[in-house]
Amino acid sequence: MVSFQDRWAKMLLRTPLAFVIGLAIHGGVIAQQSDPFVQQRSSIQKPSNAKNDSTSATTGAASAANGKTPVSRGEQINPNGWAHEVASGRFRIHCDFRLTAEQALLRELSEISEDVTSLLKLPKTSETIHIVLFATEAEYRRYMENYFPTLPRRRALFIQDRGPGMLFTHWHQNVASDLRHEVTHALLNRAGISLPLWLDEGLAEYFERKRGERFLRQDYVPSVVKLTESHSVPTIHILERKSQVSNLSNADYRDSWAWVHFMIHRSSKTRSILIRYLQETLAHRGDSAGIFDLQRALWDEFPDLHMQLQEHFSQVLASSDEPRLAKKGSSKTSPREKQLR
Repeated sequence: MVSFQDRWAKMLLRTPLAFVIGLAIHGGVIAQQSDPFVQQRSSIQKPSNAKNDSTSATTGAASAANGKTPVSRGEQINPNGWAHEVASGRFRIHCDFRLTAEQALLRELSEISEDVTSLLKLPKTSETIHIVLFATEAEYRRYMENYFPTLPRRRALFIQDRGPGMLFTHWHQNVASDLRHEVTHALLNRAGISLPLWLDEGLAEYFERKRGERFLRQDYVPSVVKLTESHSVPTIHILERKSQVSNLSNADYRDSWAWVHFMIHRSSKTRSILIRYLQETLAHRGDSAGIFDLQRALWDEFPDLHMQLQEHFSQVLASSDEPRLAKKGSSKTSPREKQLR
């Protein structure tokens, strides 16, 4: 019996531009590799040993209580072999279970797409992004190990070749956060922007939270405040030295997020510097020689940059107001005006 995984692989094989892939995992691009979809694949059968069956059954019971209903892998729900498929805007979702939380998921995707595109002023495109959502971690791992055996293990992966972008993950408690993070990578990628690793990651870390939770991120802000007080936040130039995902530590993700947060929220000037950098990166299509120095631009605008950073996050920590954007044209802003709605 041909599994649903092989049906998906064959569908992608028919995409004429699927020759080379680059993997974006938490903002990084792994070295390009030969696309496994161009190789012949044997049928992947569902594990039938007692241990795996028991695991699937247990996970399935939990899944049913969390917005999804597992189905037998052999059940034919539609011609493509997926239990549930839905299209919304530029997103195409393929699940191996019946997705009962469909509207909530579509709302999340619509909101993150709107937020990233509008706030960063990205060019609008209609290029398709496929999201493949598995019911269990075991099924997700089995798929990735069979089709992408050389790639590192991550809870969610965005894979981009010269055809459609593909995001793979499995259902779990924080799946919405993972989707927002990886969709941010996908939107930046599909807009044609090739960013330094730290900035790609910092933006994804920022947008992975819900709208009302992006300003005051409790797991980052207190430690960032301590670092700013001792002037220990790494400069952008230091973060730029990290060019491989494998070299990024949790602290690097936090520090990258901190600079992105500062640029978005400190004032209209810092935000305009970030947007101008993104626009120039897009215009030069990866030719970094023609792009201005982001760190230098911030220093030129704010000679007391370290003090600005310290004051910003001290105000963030002390603030309990509803976030909103700084007013356009303001040179100095109150804590309320520095926040994002």
